[in-house]
Amino acid sequence: MRSSTDEEAVQLILEPGFSTAGHVTQAAGRGVGMDVVATEVKKLGGGLFIDSTYGKGSRFTIRLPFTLAISQALIVRVAEETYALPLATVEGVVRLPRNIVARHLGKDAPLFEYGGQKYRFQHLGSFVGLGATRLPDSDVSMSVVLIRAGEHSTAPGDR
Repeated sequence: MRSSTDEEAVQLILEPGFSTAGHVTQAAGRGVGMDVVATEVKKLGGGLFIDSTYGKGSRFTIRLPFTLAISQALIVRVAEETYALPLATVEGVVRLPRNIVARHLGKDAPLFEYGGQKYRFQHLGSFVGLGATRLPDSDVSMSVVLIRAGEHSTAPGDR
């Protein structure tokens, strides 16, 4: 049976600045981590639970309200990866010929106008760290997702 002192000791890892590192490096030892996790989980109305057994390890359980798990999304694929774009940010999906997409890609490319809004085209892969993907060689239609987040609009597109 664990005592309240043991539970208090485990809770120390949730305190700001707590670190087990012997020295501070550029990447670790500053004591910023679990306190941030606990704070964000609490802001979402959830809880962080720690079950620790000396010599065996610890189990961290994060519980969030079920409503946070329900979200409509548009599922897209980049290379071999699958992503979910929050539907609230998606203003539309259009099919455009390759030559139109190619014309609107690039740093100094003209903006694409659709439904009274202007969009800057970007490769979807660049948003997720995969870099720009190559457009298909043939002049085929491509899907372009029109996204708006605040005052910014973009149109990531890939095959």
